[in-house]
Amino acid sequence: MPAQLSYDVYTAGERTGRIRAAEEQVRFDQLDVERLTQQLRV
Repeated sequence: MPAQLSYDVYTAGERTGRIRAAEEQVRFDQLDVERLTQQLRV
């Protein structure tokens, strides 16, 4: 079975926006882990 690739060219920045939102969520989660780690130390 041949591989297929699909890519929408005209997304009006939607893909970039989703990537940025995901990156921000990762950073938020990292900060939350740091916060919880500090709480455990106290």
